[in-house]
Amino acid sequence: MTKASTRISDICAMEGFTIKVYDKAKLTEIAENENGKMGAYPRQRKTKDSSTVAEFIKSFEDTYPGLTCKVFKKGGEEAIGQTTLSTVRAS
Repeated sequence: MTKASTRISDICAMEGFTIKVYDKAKLTEIAENENGKMGAYPRQRKTKDSSTVAEFIKSFEDTYPGLTCKVFKKGGEEAIGQTTLSTVRAS
């Protein structure tokens, strides 16, 4: 089984920004050493630059039921919902 930290690193590398993953019901960050918490990331390419953070989060939640995430700019600031992913990636 793959650790959550490996899946998160894979997503971040493909998407070009940092995320943190949370249990949606408890709103607590998941432990990165948990095995089998997250399946393989189904995307073969990064999400479109014109997509918003809110759209990315919705897609993430659809892919990983029971989980949610926050998106962060390169400086560590959380990106808000209407920010485009191109802006996040360029930060």
